[in-house]
Amino acid sequence: MSKKIIAFSQNIKINQYQEIEDCLNIRWTEFIDKLNFLPLQIPTMCNNNVEQYFKNINIQGVILTGGNDVYYKSSKNNNSNSLSKKRNNLERKILEICIKNEVPVLGVCRGMQFINVFFGGKLSKLECHSAKEKHKIINCEKKTYKFP
Repeated sequence: MSKKIIAFSQNIKINQYQEIEDCLNIRWTEFIDKLNFLPLQIPTMCNNNVEQYFKNINIQGVILTGGNDVYYKSSKNNNSNSLSKKRNNLERKILEICIKNEVPVLGVCRGMQFINVFFGGKLSKLECHSAKEKHKIINCEKKTYKFP
């Protein structure tokens, strides 16, 4: 029996050498692996080919992860940059594909904010980051998780 595939969006940033990088905290892949799923990272710059991931790979779920600001035009204090716009474009296509094909989506931090904006919601600026402490992940080996 093959493992079910969970796809991820990734944070996008410019490194110290001015190279644009996709990045994802390795804890995500460790967590998904412990749940006995196969993690798949979708490159941010594959906007034109994202449909091919879903056509050629049997993706059963998507996680829109944190990092980067959500860019949206109606924001009065929009500090987002072109990297945020690139990520928005990819995640918009991912959401459209997931809705059309009934693929479950989980948004975490920025991912949930993006889902909110995608469906017409608004965001409010916070003075500080909402996560003031690190969150614990439950021990996956002692629980049973089911995924559609």
